[in-house]
Amino acid sequence: MLFAVEATRRWARDGITANALMPGAIYTNLQRHTSGRGSGKVPPELIRTPEHRSTWPPVSRRGHRSARGFT
Repeated sequence: MLFAVEATRRWARDGITANALMPGAIYTNLQRHTSGRGSGKVPPELIRTPEHRSTWPPVSRRGHRSARGFT
């Protein structure tokens, strides 16, 4: 994400923009010692538009973010 922001800032006058996206969960051996609880869950506040996602506050009215995910 930060690369896309900085690349767009640096090369905007040349007509170059960069985009970033989250391709989804990529399961590797890093997850072998976790329970998987909460993985792949997205709070409703994040499924609007990319602009909304990039400005979404970490604490919402409907729930809160904790070490265990969104509740």
